[in-house]
Amino acid sequence: MHFLIKNKAQLLKALKQFNNNGTTKALVLVSDLIKDDFRAEYLGMINDHQLEIYGGTFPSLIYNSKASDNGFILVAMPDIVNASLLPLDLEPKDLNKTINRLKTNSHNNDVKSIFTLVSAFGTDKTIFLKSLYNTFGNTVNYFGAGCGSISKNKGQEIVSNKGFASNSGLILQLKSKLEINYAHGWKSSDNIYKVTECVGNEIISINWEPAFKVYQQIIASEYNLNINKTNFFEVAKQFPLGMLRLDSELIIRDPYGITKREGILVVDKIEEGEFIKIMFGTSEGLLNSTKAIRINKNQNAICFNCISRKLFHQENISLELNKIAPNNLIGAFSIGEIVNQGDSYLEMFNKIVTTAKC
Repeated sequence: MHFLIKNKAQLLKALKQFNNNGTTKALVLVSDLIKDDFRAEYLGMINDHQLEIYGGTFPSLIYNSKASDNGFILVAMPDIVNASLLPLDLEPKDLNKTINRLKTNSHNNDVKSIFTLVSAFGTDKTIFLKSLYNTFGNTVNYFGAGCGSISKNKGQEIVSNKGFASNSGLILQLKSKLEINYAHGWKSSDNIYKVTECVGNEIISINWEPAFKVYQQIIASEYNLNINKTNFFEVAKQFPLGMLRLDSELIIRDPYGITKREGILVVDKIEEGEFIKIMFGTSEGLLNSTKAIRINKNQNAICFNCISRKLFHQENISLELNKIAPNNLIGAFSIGEIVNQGDSYLEMFNKIVTTAKC
């Protein structure tokens, strides 16, 4: 059961249906455009009907396999065993203790999946995800996304009945095993480069040279394109960075800015000493990659699709959504994606599309 809400009458109708079905818990996905309206006009109505909500704000939403920049989505989630909201700036030892306590209190035998939302521009996301995986291990599937805004409207990304929280991670323990998958469609060149200096989300140097200078030279020599400070975002969205992993998988990182010292800012950080490749893609290639995650027309699925894919595809984003499922995707365009079937280290992805059948 799910609803796209754009006015109070629609919300009231949805809440009555939740009550009639005995549903008391729901996922809420709020468009960044109406965040203030949600807090001022809708949250009180939801609380009056005693519906437990957990979720976040996003640059744009997905409803019935169409993009929507307005409103918010309510999705029934009756199988939540436990829900917890944690600050991302906890000391690592305190974070580990807290998440371990969550596992103990939830009687882990009942938990098959972890659904997690994090503040996309929050601190210590890597530590949060590492602690989550170290606690629950490969006994569960993981699914989720980064919440927030790509406009100036930063902060207060995680939603609950108490309102909005910043710099936080939401952990929903589910008793059902989500059937999850992902695709990206990005290719890589053969050359490998070393990240030689980093601070936070800034890559300062690659191969001991200023990061942007190296990136600029690679794109000019390998792709015959000029990238500079003026057109950086427009060109860089075609050429993400891929971190090498032992299983030959590349973890994609999305560059979005240049610093004064010619460093490169990435949405999710790359550790110093990582080996990377420069990746490239076409709209056609990204569309073709979704063959791996097609959803049966009789099934519903929650989908997190990176906002940078929407910006890259532009008008073709509707083609991507419809290739995955003609009319039964519900979700959001996210700032980072979390997906793992318990078989590898838990990381934040960029520029991918993920689905969880529900």
